[in-house]
This record gives sequence, structure tokens and C-alpha cells, in this order.
Amino acid sequence: MTSLDQLIILLFNLLYGVIIYFITIINYYFIKNEVIIVKIMISTLFVIDFTFIYLLAVYKINYGIFHIYYLFTFILGYLIGSIIKKYVKLTKFYFKIIDTYRQR
Repeated sequence: MTSLDQLIILLFNLLYGVIIYFITIINYYFIKNEVIIVKIMISTLFVIDFTFIYLLAVYKINYGIFHIYYLFTFILGYLIGSIIKKYVKLTKFYFKIIDTYRQR
């Protein structure tokens, strides 16, 4: 694996961590008022779907080779997402998405 491949996968993990953080928040708003069984089912599907997407992307980028420091950059991306949410007010954006969903 070349150093360019490693850099690409590290940046992908960082970005994927940030994306997962924000999608998790949106998922929480959608299932907040549901029954516990529905919450468990939707959360399980959410985890399975995004795990498969991650594994497919890693397979396409570097043929499925996984190192432990990929996990560290993913966690760092998740923490960066929480810092971004703390300093940038995105609640109007979230509520716009949720209101659009509820109008259907």
C-alpha cells in the first residue's frame, strides 16, 4: 500500500467520522418519539447500513486492508464533528430536514 493510499484512507476515515456524527443526530431526531421496538429496529438498520457502506469504501480504496489507526482517525473525525456542532449552529438546518420529512 502506497503512502498516497494511506493518506486517502485516513482522510476518508476522518470525513466519515464527521458525517456519521451528523447523520446520527438526524437519526435521533427521527426516532425520538417512537416506540422502543421501532427505535431498536431503526438503530440496528442504521448501524448495519453504514457499516456496509464503510466496508465497501475501504475495500474500494485499499482492497479491504484495515489498520487500527483507521479507527483512531474515525474517532477523531467523530470528535471534530461534535466540536463543529458546538460552535456552529446547525439546528435550523436539522429542523428544516425534519419538517420536510414530516410534511410528506
